Amino acid sequence: MTITPPRRERSPSGPAHDGDLVKNGVCGLFIAEKLGVSAPTLGEHMRVLVAAGLVKARRVKGWIFYKRDQQGLKSARRLLNDAL
Repeated sequence: MTITPPRRERSPSGPAHDGDLVKNGVCGLFIAEKLGVSAPTLGEHMRVLVAAGLVKARRVKGWIFYKRDQQGLKSARRLLNDAL
């Protein structure tokens, strides 16, 4: 029989309380958990999306929040439509 330590509880001062969902977007930690990937893996993928202009990143108290870049998505959609 193994005894596992209890899961670490999130602090009330964590990412859910440090950012504004509309203004800042979604915390990268929450995205990683939802997708079932590690934070570094998510960070690498999000860096590509940020570099492509599809997502904006914003640091809030040590957390990185991601939000869709509406203008970048419109530009990408226009380029794809023109190419097809």
